Amino acid sequence: MFLKAVILGICVNSCLAGVKEDHEVKSLPWLDWQLNFKHYSGWLNVSKTRSLSYWFVESQNDKAKDPLLLWLTGGPGCSSFYGLLQENGPFVLAEGDDIELKLLENPNAWNNFANVIYLESPAGVGFSQNDDETYVYNDNNTAVDNANFLIAFLEEYPEYKGRDFYISGESYAGCYIPTLANQILSIKDKLSLNLKGVAIGNGVTVVEETLRFGAANFNFHGAGATVYELGKWMRDNCPSGFDNFCKGEKVPIDRERLDEFSLIYQQLLATPSKPNPYDINRPCYSGVACTGNGISKYLNQVEVQRALHFLPQSGEAVEWNTCSGINAIYRWCDDMTGDITNVLANNIKVLYFYGETDTMCSFIAADLFVHKIGKNPNTDTWFVDDLYAGTKTTFDGNLTYTTIADCGHMAAMWKPKQTARAVHHFINDITHVKSDHEVKSLPTLDWQINFKHYAGRLNISETRRLSYWFVESQNNANTDPLILWLNGGPGCSSLFGFLQEHGPFILTDGMDVEPKLHENPNAWNKFANVLYLEAPAGVGFSQNDEVDQTIYNDSITAADNARFLSVFLEAYPEYKDRDFYISGESYAGCYVPTLANEVLRQKDKVKLNLKGVAIGNGVTTDRLDSLGTAIFAFHGARDTIYQLGQWMRDNCPSGFDNFCEGGAPSNHRENKTLRQQYSELMRGPYTGTINQYDIDRICYNFGLCGGNTLYNYLNKVEVQEALHFVADGGNKVDWTECADIRYEQCTDITPDVKELLEKQIKILYFYGETDSVCPFIIGDLFTHKIGKNPKTAPWFVDDLYAGTKTTFDGNLIYTTIADCGHMAAGWKPKQTARAVHHFINDIDDWNN
Repeated sequence: MFLKAVILGICVNSCLAGVKEDHEVKSLPWLDWQLNFKHYSGWLNVSKTRSLSYWFVESQNDKAKDPLLLWLTGGPGCSSFYGLLQENGPFVLAEGDDIELKLLENPNAWNNFANVIYLESPAGVGFSQNDDETYVYNDNNTAVDNANFLIAFLEEYPEYKGRDFYISGESYAGCYIPTLANQILSIKDKLSLNLKGVAIGNGVTVVEETLRFGAANFNFHGAGATVYELGKWMRDNCPSGFDNFCKGEKVPIDRERLDEFSLIYQQLLATPSKPNPYDINRPCYSGVACTGNGISKYLNQVEVQRALHFLPQSGEAVEWNTCSGINAIYRWCDDMTGDITNVLANNIKVLYFYGETDTMCSFIAADLFVHKIGKNPNTDTWFVDDLYAGTKTTFDGNLTYTTIADCGHMAAMWKPKQTARAVHHFINDITHVKSDHEVKSLPTLDWQINFKHYAGRLNISETRRLSYWFVESQNNANTDPLILWLNGGPGCSSLFGFLQEHGPFILTDGMDVEPKLHENPNAWNKFANVLYLEAPAGVGFSQNDEVDQTIYNDSITAADNARFLSVFLEAYPEYKDRDFYISGESYAGCYVPTLANEVLRQKDKVKLNLKGVAIGNGVTTDRLDSLGTAIFAFHGARDTIYQLGQWMRDNCPSGFDNFCEGGAPSNHRENKTLRQQYSELMRGPYTGTINQYDIDRICYNFGLCGGNTLYNYLNKVEVQEALHFVADGGNKVDWTECADIRYEQCTDITPDVKELLEKQIKILYFYGETDSVCPFIIGDLFTHKIGKNPKTAPWFVDDLYAGTKTTFDGNLIYTTIADCGHMAAGWKPKQTARAVHHFINDIDDWNN
């Protein structure tokens, strides 16, 4: 049933200029709290004789970027304002008869993630108007008018042109929506929207099957028959079984049997208990949908119609009804198989969601329908707040079907959180990420682990996907904090931090050694849930389709990483509002503070309780970044004590304490000298034996001097398969430790760190002492420059000197980690783990 109708050549818009301004709803009766979004309502002309009424609510999240969603209630002939005021709008009325007219805030409103248009259609429904008595009501004409409405809407709201677009609705909208979707596809050069998908709730699919299975839902839920009678019903009405029924062995409809079946259904509805056909587990109030007369009373108030710009010039209220009389003259669809198949063939994704206890549009008919048109079903249960929410089936080619447990026809009304989750995840391509990304086994991991871990990629834009490896806490995954780990570079993989430093299993350093995982007794997931993120996009297994055109900086990286966290929390919602820490090393000295401030700015979107940041051997300011050669002097690797004194006199005549108080000398003369000395040293005849990351350890001349074990392990196809990083077709991805990306590096992180301290975010700087790349001297000088009232003392682990810790007023801590360099957690794992653990848990005494 593909549409052939021709859209109007010229869409007749409203005669008035400034429709958007005129249609803004400035106030609304019985709405007694402050809104954080704008909303609009009124009429738009779709022809010379027809005007459609709408109510448009902007997104509460990000109206400039969030998709546009059109909602259509079914009937045919029922008002979509029912969807707004009783189901998924930002303010709703309570169910019942003669209720208090008061708008209640809906925490599960769909405009939490989309800009939503509620359209009263066809013309003549609700406040919509039709002056043409010869107009023929059918799905083709309705689709044409609705498409014309969208063209008119975009002229008045041009900021939505080119926006991602979804159509959703329920009941007879199961016919409206696919027909409109195909109409939009046929005029896509005239309608500037990017149709991405349709989401249909308890929708009509094949009319005769809808009628067939109404009574069956009574039986399935024990409301209309015993199990014995249900078995008899199945034998009489579906002798080949439901599975075969959906595979094409359809039982021919016997009109006499169908009439008999309909009679059973009508008899059930006429029982003294007066069951609610829209939800057999809920009471039936007045009104066509059994939800009461509140919405009718509200929308028939003169002051409400005036606020919504629907009051005629006479000043007398229009008679508004939930459903109009056009139902009796509407030419119903028969079978939506062809339309849906065409939508899927155009790569438009489709979601069917069905409340289980509806008898009007039963989930049974939908289950059979999607299995008839879909291939390779994959079924799983899903949960919200640890309670069963439904059973979801995904098929090849963008088709998804799910039940919504313990509710009926208006799923968004009776199970708002579950339904909003389903639609939000569908729009944002958040599938069963957690179950899909669980790592079930790992090559060379030959012992039983006591925690779960997950790996894969999450989309942060249409062109960028960030890869992650997430390990749950071995202590208490439900209450322990969440730590995000970022390696530096910029452009180096955080999987180095996992597999060479503080992950629960690690690889041995060296060249061409067997890449075998070893248990790490000092893993950070002993006390936290740890998320290792490969960022920016293009690093490690992360992907950027426009990497050649991308010039990164810390602001872009922070925005992408914050977006990742938002997406991660949708896939792992149990971590929302969890205590959160960001940690990393090297150039992460810039990544981490920048991201921390971004998280604070987006606290309404990134629902985490940021408590602190912990930075290891981090970059601070380019005024201090050239002190690498001083490490060689301090540790006697290059100079005697006499020469060290001379070096200090030549390069820091005012002393380190004054250097950090007043900044670097003018023109960075000393820094230039230090850079030259460091370069000469690293180009010297013994460079091959010097490990710049730890002057006391061997350099394997590969990557970060750690050898090629990590490279060899992560480039095994069986490892990439286990971690869900293998390319399409099963081909191995070429993983490298550090990517060649274009990056504008930071020069001074002082303002970001000060801002965090002002916002009571605690900060730990920890530095391995023998690192010449980001030496402890820069950490010491930097923290003394921004901190006040330092208190310094050594600390010990197993009765051995572990480092020197300095605490400052206002949540700032600096410590050295003795006898190690750049990757402190790799070379002194117990000491570093204690520092980070005690920092997180506010334990002042680091000696225990």
